[in-house]
Amino acid sequence: MSFAGRAGCGFGPRARCRPARRVAAAAALVAVALAFCPPEGRAEAAGEAAAGPLVLIGLSGLTWADVSAAETPALWAALERGGAVAGVVTRSVRPGSCPAEGWLALGAGEIVGETPASPLSDIQTVDPASCAPLSEVVAGVIPGWDALTGDAGRGSLRGWLDEMGFVVAGIGPGAALALADADGRVGTSYTQAPTSTAAWGEAVTRAVNSGAAAVVVDVGVLSADLTVGELDARIGAILQALTAATSLSPAEVLVASLSRPAPALGVALLTPPPTQGTANLGLLRSAATHRAGLVVSTDVTAVLESHLLAAPVGAVDPWTASPADWGAADAVDSLRDMALHASARRALGPAAWIAALVVAAIGLFGPLVYLSSPRRRAGGERGRNGAAARGAAAWQAVALCAGAFPIAGFVVNALPWWRAPLAGAVWLAGSVAVAVGIGLGGWTVARLGTRGAMGTPLGGAGVVGAIGALVLLADPFSGAVFTRDAPLGADTLLGARFFGYANTTFAVLVVSALLAAALAAAEPWRRARRGWTITLIGVVGIAGAVVAGHADLGADLGGAVTIAVAFGVLALAAGDATLRPRSVALAGALGVAAAAAAAFWDYSRGPGRWTHLGAFVDQAVAGGLGEVLARKAGMWLRMSAQPLVGLVLAGLVVLALRRRGGPFTDPRVWRDLPLRRPLTMALMTALALGS
Repeated sequence: MSFAGRAGCGFGPRARCRPARRVAAAAALVAVALAFCPPEGRAEAAGEAAAGPLVLIGLSGLTWADVSAAETPALWAALERGGAVAGVVTRSVRPGSCPAEGWLALGAGEIVGETPASPLSDIQTVDPASCAPLSEVVAGVIPGWDALTGDAGRGSLRGWLDEMGFVVAGIGPGAALALADADGRVGTSYTQAPTSTAAWGEAVTRAVNSGAAAVVVDVGVLSADLTVGELDARIGAILQALTAATSLSPAEVLVASLSRPAPALGVALLTPPPTQGTANLGLLRSAATHRAGLVVSTDVTAVLESHLLAAPVGAVDPWTASPADWGAADAVDSLRDMALHASARRALGPAAWIAALVVAAIGLFGPLVYLSSPRRRAGGERGRNGAAARGAAAWQAVALCAGAFPIAGFVVNALPWWRAPLAGAVWLAGSVAVAVGIGLGGWTVARLGTRGAMGTPLGGAGVVGAIGALVLLADPFSGAVFTRDAPLGADTLLGARFFGYANTTFAVLVVSALLAAALAAAEPWRRARRGWTITLIGVVGIAGAVVAGHADLGADLGGAVTIAVAFGVLALAAGDATLRPRSVALAGALGVAAAAAAAFWDYSRGPGRWTHLGAFVDQAVAGGLGEVLARKAGMWLRMSAQPLVGLVLAGLVVLALRRRGGPFTDPRVWRDLPLRRPLTMALMTALALGS
């Protein structure tokens, strides 16, 4: 039976179908849900800041892999004394950063660094040899200040400190960069880096005794000239001096990696006053990452400001700590595993992306070549038991397995593949195995379905799509076990997105959800029950848009708009043979309104609670919308310039421009596909808007 459908609406002799109104109502529900769903609770600030000064010990290059009881005894002793720890993503415009960029970012409170020369150039890590050396202050001025900073963030922290009346002492050339004014001048509270290990403790003691509200110390850059042991000895001298100086007010100590040329998670350790250890460790949680044990180097400015104010900056502290129930060894092992996962994802990411495109090309062009062959077209009427039908069924199974590969890649990420000796091979093998299982499962279910839509190619595709949609919709509620540092997901070390749906994750979600919704609505559509058709499509669309757009779940502003519009097109096309431009425009406008409601609601919670949605609104209000759009356009160009992307897009163009009578028009398998036209239009809409 052909599932061509009718334009009428089958609600009685006088009933009329009004799909646009139903879609408008569904989009309005999305807006209400996004605007009023309560966000995930955040931990509030745990009391006031320490009574004494904060001693911020900054350094470059140190990771948790370098920390051990044997190699870094001073840091290990601090860990055993208690406090809170995390891995640090050192932010720059590139994944890697030079020492000067890290310290300047502390002074600016935002990313500082060089911009890639061309929109088509890839983002590269940093060659340590290209990093400008940190020079000591000469006559109260930082040498080469103009060349180091350009116009970005000059003296922002210094200006705020002067305005608030706080005195912050600096020790070492990095601290000078962070605390300099707009002209590169440092005040009398600055001290040059000591020349002996013991002198580091003496310099910090003098700074604390001088009445400084905080002390910023640059203990050096891990390199061939300064080993891990020497860095640890300097930190140990400072901690020992603070412990011995009982006349001093209690001082909280923060040790933080601020930069690293090669991307890797750095070290963050926030200890209580040396005389008030807790003997247990908690995990720091950043408002920027929404993840316990992961913070961002650009947070350190807000941490310093919060301590000086003895109150949170914004609605909550930039960092909060989980209960202190970890031992030093367990905490370090957990952070090393997190760092290993992030590094393995970064190393495997490009190969995983190519593998996904190759598999997609096989799934797309394999059936196309088979159905285009003269033998296949000549034998197309032999019946379901003929060789042609068996060949078509085999290629359908191949296509379903290929389509399931990205879903499988996310499922495998729930297993610790990164701990294997050949991590990339293990992930690839696991993904292929799971994809075959999902694809063949969908194919089997479709083959067993002898009636209705399940017996058409939409049956298998819809089952695979339903599995993918369920996995990705459940992901934010599971702690992102499927997508966090997945080879096809967001890259933590890139520092662009730490939670919610990344671009590739959203692409899999929207296609999966559209296929699942089409399968669910196919039988009511065949029976001309347009109300049920639109309702079922709307339920899936609303769920997808709410999860994608909610600030504490998917946190994907563009994704919420794309889902709303794509599902609006699917519902309108399924409910009415004529898809009117004003109906599509209405769906698009309501989708934008829903996403805008989510973004402004997030913005209204205040800077301390913002996700990147609220930060985006803040940027737009401040006149930075053009900069954001230009950056996204450049990224789009870089991603679209990949050869395999062009190959897959060329295949889609061939399908779109095929002449009547081609292989995808003649076969009965295509002719009987339910919701063929609405689903094609919705997928193309999602492709265009998502891109």
